[in-house]
Parts: sequence; structure tokens; C-alpha cells
Amino acid sequence: MVLVDAVSHSFLDTAQRCEKKLEYRYVRGYSKRVVGVKPERGTWIHELLAAYYQALQKGQSQAQALQAAAERHRQYKEEFWDQLFEEEQEELGKDLPEQVLSIFNRYIDRYTEADKRWKKILLVERYLKIPVSWLPVPLGIKCDLVTLDEHGFVWVIDHKVVSSIPEEEERMLDTQGARYILGLQELFKLKKIKVRGIGVIYDYIRDRV
Repeated sequence: MVLVDAVSHSFLDTAQRCEKKLEYRYVRGYSKRVVGVKPERGTWIHELLAAYYQALQKGQSQAQALQAAAERHRQYKEEFWDQLFEEEQEELGKDLPEQVLSIFNRYIDRYTEADKRWKKILLVERYLKIPVSWLPVPLGIKCDLVTLDEHGFVWVIDHKVVSSIPEEEERMLDTQGARYILGLQELFKLKKIKVRGIGVIYDYIRDRV
């Protein structure tokens, strides 16, 4: 029996795919030291995006937000990259830190103007446990970025670092976005917050400079 205090998308996805993996991850708490270059690159880029948007959420200027991201890059390099054996660094690619920072900087440079459409940043990489009537435990969701536009619509922006942009069919079959919407609907209902609607934006970031 697996006992959890909340049911997240990753938990449900793992349960659907492999019971043994569910046991290793959620019962025994096993995790890989290094999971591979693609997920490690994606995690690192997410860390920089989170630092950037958290700074903007606090009302800081773009220059300050970029500085916050640069500082997070330095910290993450010390916490993760500098702790790896040389062989592990070589397996991931010696230029990974510089590559991640270049991808992030180019992304921000490209989408600075587009980001101005958001009236307010509501959430950045925040894990929520939302009580729902149709589950015995809360629904756990962690959105990369949640924004409010000038028309009163809430948008969940899901950053995905990919080598190629998936086909529309793959997005239609993805249950993560639907669970985000369900969770936020329940949260707004609980807090008696009215919005015009909730949508999901899949923001694909190419995994190369």
C-alpha cells in the first residue's frame, strides 16, 4: 500500500505506467544521483526561469530579475554541478552550465515583450495541496507559472525543454494540463475567487542554443 498526503500528476502518471517504479519512488524514496542530460538540463533551466519570474512577481525590474537568475545559476552550479565526479560531468557534457545559461538568456531576450501581456503573475513554481471532494487526499499541483491577463483569464504556463516540438495529438493526450485546470478551479472555488476562465499554454523551449 502506498500512503501519500497528496496525489500529484507525477504520482498518478507513475501509477499508470509502472507499479514497481511507484514503489521505488514513493514508498522507498529511491532517486537517481544523475538522471541524464535531458532532464538535468530541463531542471536547471526551470530553476533559472523560476528565479527570474519570482523576482518579477515581487515587483523587481527586469535587470534585477536577470541578476536573480544569474545568482541562482551560480548557486545551482555549486549545489549540483560542482558536486559531480568528473566522469559524471563528462557524461552530461562539460559545457552544460554555459549551455543552460545561454538557452535561458536567449529565451528571455526573445520573449521579454510577450511577457508584458500579463497583468499579474499569480504563482511561480509553488506546490499546492488542494482539497477536492472526489479524492480521499488533496490534489497536489505544481505549476511552472500562473498568470492573469488583462481580460481576467488565468493562464497556466508549462515550460517544457524539448529537442523538437511535439505534435498536437501528444498535447491532446497529455493529462497534466487538465489536472492543472481542475486543481485551480477547485482552489478558486474554495477561496471564492472569480475568473473568466483558465487555460494552459505549453511553452516549448528548444534544448540547444
